[in-house]
Amino acid sequence: MTLGNRIQEIRIQAGLSQEAFGERIGVTRQTVSKWELDQVYPELEKIVLISKIFKVTTDSLLIEGIETFDVKYDSFVCGVYKSRNAEIVVTNKYSLYFYALSEHIFGVKLYQGFENKKSLIAVVERDDDLAKTKYAYKYADKLYYNDENIKEYIGEKFDPFITKKMNRIEKFYTTSQKIINPKVSEVGIRKALIIWRAQSSLEVDGTQFIFIITTPKKDYAFTIQRENENIYCCASFNEAFDLGLRGGMQNFRIRNYNGEIENKESWCTSGYDFITNYENNKIEYTIEWLVKRYTDDEIILDGCSGDEYIYTRNSNYDEKIIESE
Repeated sequence: MTLGNRIQEIRIQAGLSQEAFGERIGVTRQTVSKWELDQVYPELEKIVLISKIFKVTTDSLLIEGIETFDVKYDSFVCGVYKSRNAEIVVTNKYSLYFYALSEHIFGVKLYQGFENKKSLIAVVERDDDLAKTKYAYKYADKLYYNDENIKEYIGEKFDPFITKKMNRIEKFYTTSQKIINPKVSEVGIRKALIIWRAQSSLEVDGTQFIFIITTPKKDYAFTIQRENENIYCCASFNEAFDLGLRGGMQNFRIRNYNGEIENKESWCTSGYDFITNYENNKIEYTIEWLVKRYTDDEIILDGCSGDEYIYTRNSNYDEKIIESE
């Protein structure tokens, strides 16, 4: 764990945004962001102040964060784990847990924290028998939810031992350190898309919750939009090729359920298939997103219904995913 990791862990455990954390110790949100990315290090007086305000020892900041100065990657081994009724993506900072409780009840949970000390910050559950989707998520110190019972999940601890009973079907490492990705002219469109997309990112406020993670083999999206109670949860195979991305099989999906409003759009679907053979099944591609335009630092694909999918060489991310050798 780096010093930046440790500061972020303290902030998350306190339930504070970067801006709110900065206000408590007299710095800007941008400064907190740079600390957490290990781009700059806090002055000693700020370390002491963090220790006093958040009741942690300076040793826990400096000793646990000593890796800041001598490691290239986080030592935590990450990967994707699979069983008959669940699939879990585990990284240094997140655990994304897709699960089925029955043939009709399934959901997704997102835990945040460092290594094996993660707590639940967002959950969605779909009951197809009742045609009801419930959600809850936490932003700063406030809960947003559409069901009283589901909000009780928030804050539960992730059990790392659950993966011991599952098959690990993918292994990779992550780092919070800034990595300069190659240009398109250096590696070509296909390789650039693979490398640029391998990361995780979280955007959350009082109106929406968006988590996206792309491993070397698979894409995961988990979105909650409060303004109309839309839900979009997905795990899918997307493969880069010379002209863009091919969209493949999706083995978990909840999309566009508007609370009590019945939605009969053809693309309003729910479903999961955790039995899919991840490694060996032939992928049937259903759609292609072709390159619309590109530069050395940006690739723009034609999306669905006229949308544009924009990928940049050095976008902001929570952690960069590095394929294991």
